[in-house]
Amino acid sequence: MAEKADADMRAREFAALLADVAQRKEAAFRRLYDRSSAKLFAVIRRITVSEAAAEEALQEAFLRIWDHADRFDPALASPMTWMTTIARHTAIDSIRRGGERIASTAVAIDELLADRLAAPEASSGAASTGWRPTGAAWCCWPIAMAGAGRNCRAGSTGRWRR
Repeated sequence: MAEKADADMRAREFAALLADVAQRKEAAFRRLYDRSSAKLFAVIRRITVSEAAAEEALQEAFLRIWDHADRFDPALASPMTWMTTIARHTAIDSIRRGGERIASTAVAIDELLADRLAAPEASSGAASTGWRPTGAAWCCWPIAMAGAGRNCRAGSTGRWRR
């Protein structure tokens, strides 16, 4: 029973802080950050791949909270639920942006491979030597085709043969 009363009191406190943040009161924002950042960081950290990415996403989440505090409606959700949703979406957006960077790098590697495959006699590495992967070494075939060597970085036991 006492836990329920504490949770209600915290929800009222966060709602009041969000109302003050909506009026651009920096002291309220500082207090809101102090009271909720640990929990929001934990939510974000479970989603992101690194602590640095989580810290960046947390900062972005609090910027969104600052920008959209006037949209909080206590009739629709508790303050912590609303802020957790923003933090979660920010973390997912962060991962998507990272995926876009990986995808753009993959396009560059694909273009390099296409060039090497188009003229294997002019390229170095596996394409020019006729080596082909067997077993688990297949995972490194694109790396070898790009001339990066014939060693599998994944620690596989596959072999290279002609």
